[in-house]
Amino acid sequence: MATLYVLMGIPASGKSMMSDRLVKEKNCWLFSSDIIREEMQYDASVDAQNDSLFDYMYARIRTELDKGVDIVLDATNTYAVYRRKIFKAVGHQHQIICILLMRQLDNCLKANRQRPQFIKEEVICQMYAEFDLPSVAEGFDQIEICYPDNDEFVLDEEAWKRADNGHIRGYLYMFCANKESDRAARLQSARKIAESENAYFINS
Repeated sequence: MATLYVLMGIPASGKSMMSDRLVKEKNCWLFSSDIIREEMQYDASVDAQNDSLFDYMYARIRTELDKGVDIVLDATNTYAVYRRKIFKAVGHQHQIICILLMRQLDNCLKANRQRPQFIKEEVICQMYAEFDLPSVAEGFDQIEICYPDNDEFVLDEEAWKRADNGHIRGYLYMFCANKESDRAARLQSARKIAESENAYFINS
């Protein structure tokens, strides 16, 4: 049985650093939506192209898993509706581990400004507000939490065992600066955080 490590986090939360670590430590193959999108010369703002890209990537992942290759999937994976496609493509023959990147929003915004390809901060705030928390009920065999805000990436491999009905209860408390459960309130708070960080807001 091969293992699929599904990274999960908003842009600039440290997913690429974690994927590099897993590739080295676990001898995994890396599948990155950003890399494949660049190879295919697709536009992230075009939904049809995104659907085609992820269908292609999931099919390739399933092929390699069936060969016994462990895989790291580097994508945001923040919406449950899209995560269902992963489980449908991979099936139940392989182990699927979620690695949740819990970096606070202000630090994600700061890191984003230092990236060569800057992502609109309104987009990051929207994803932050609409984040669907992972659950083992979705199909994950376990959920691990990484804290990139520390000097080192601290990986909590036992988080899923402390979950309430398979859901990470403490995630919002640690991840969201103002602890709101309502998405509209979280988005408003996210915008305030971005503005306080002198964010370059582009709403279009």
